Amino acid sequence: MALTFAGLIAGDEVAQAGPAAIGHDPQPRCDTGSPARAPAGSVSPARGGTIRGMAQHFDTSVPNIARVYDFWLGGKDNFAADRELAAQLTAVYPPIAQMIWDNRQFLARAVGWVARQGISQFIDLGPGLPTSPSTHEAVRAVASGTTVAYVDFDPLVVSHLDALVANGQDGVVVMAADVRDRDAVLSAPDLVGYIDLSQPACLVMGAVLHFLDAVSAAELAASYTQLLAPGSYVVITVGRGDGEVADRFFSMYRAAARMHSHSLDQFATFFEGLEMVPPGLLLAGQWQPDLRHVRHVPKRPGEVLVGVGKVPGRLLHGVLCRGAGSRTGIKHPVRQTGVPSTGLVLRTQL
Repeated sequence: MALTFAGLIAGDEVAQAGPAAIGHDPQPRCDTGSPARAPAGSVSPARGGTIRGMAQHFDTSVPNIARVYDFWLGGKDNFAADRELAAQLTAVYPPIAQMIWDNRQFLARAVGWVARQGISQFIDLGPGLPTSPSTHEAVRAVASGTTVAYVDFDPLVVSHLDALVANGQDGVVVMAADVRDRDAVLSAPDLVGYIDLSQPACLVMGAVLHFLDAVSAAELAASYTQLLAPGSYVVITVGRGDGEVADRFFSMYRAAARMHSHSLDQFATFFEGLEMVPPGLLLAGQWQPDLRHVRHVPKRPGEVLVGVGKVPGRLLHGVLCRGAGSRTGIKHPVRQTGVPSTGLVLRTQL
């Protein structure tokens, strides 16, 4: 559940990504017909042949952020260059491995909660190398018949996800595609055969949008969410940091990928038009479904911001938390469709 644009967005390419690059379409479109289901356990052919072929020729001497994440999560699919970069980054900011783990645990809690709301189809954009608990594991612990579509551009990640399908993971579809190209992703025959966008679904963007500048990230999120049916959910996480330590970390991180540090206000724009699921925007280690009392954590140079939004349709009561003094942290008013903005705040503890 970590983004793996490796081989795609090295250097400044991400910062230059605009509406055309992320497939932004100002006119929402959705096929309201129910698609025929693809065979259980499937791989999308869309651009997949070229990407999958690249998996046989990747350079292990160059660090890959997916493999670095894999190392931090205790996985085995990493090489010396990945471990060296992970060690350098850990030396700069020792809590990074715990942050990555907090992100993974939050994503598992969030998609599990969404599954308990009756959602049975999930689209995970940029999932990274499969490490437990993955999206399909978390949701199937709740409902065994759940469908999960994984979309990634990293050839190594795609090859490992393909192995899940080959090993009998029914109801899992793997697409090799650039997640910035929304139309290519959502119109791919295999995904259309698996995910019915006329019905509620859950879109997961875990540790994805910090690889885009704030404007492009908000546009990308909106381009997907505007095509989701009412009652759908969107789960988003980003890593961020402030100060000298964060600056050194980001500078070193660029050996594998360029990363942007988004403020809380910028992060809130990624949920534009959505109803925030309580307890709102928090740090990864804090978020729990229906949390009423936020656990205090000390401010650190780097953190993972998280949130879950719902596509308006059926009213979600108690969408946002009301201010309750300094204990709730920073207050940020939001615009909410059909919900008065006066007195409503996003809750965080930074």
